[in-house]
Amino acid sequence: MKSGGGTVESSFDGPPSVAVIEAIAETEGVSAAEVGPPEYPVLYEAIDPQALDNLFSTGPESKPLTIKFTYGPYTVTVTSDGTVTLAPHET
Repeated sequence: MKSGGGTVESSFDGPPSVAVIEAIAETEGVSAAEVGPPEYPVLYEAIDPQALDNLFSTGPESKPLTIKFTYGPYTVTVTSDGTVTLAPHET
């Protein structure tokens, strides 16, 4: 896994857990299938993917929601407007 560069933002319209993996893959220059062990930690070590998806599966009447967590060298931000942002994790 790379150490992360600048901030990267992408949009999603499917499950946010998949969007996170796809954003990491795009940033790292690998396929989404490659984002896993041994090179990458499994996503559920950082966040429960099903719970993440469930949080964002509510209807349009729901209030704005932002979830932030650390995955490898990235701080991942997922918002209810359909955006995944990756920023270098600062220790």
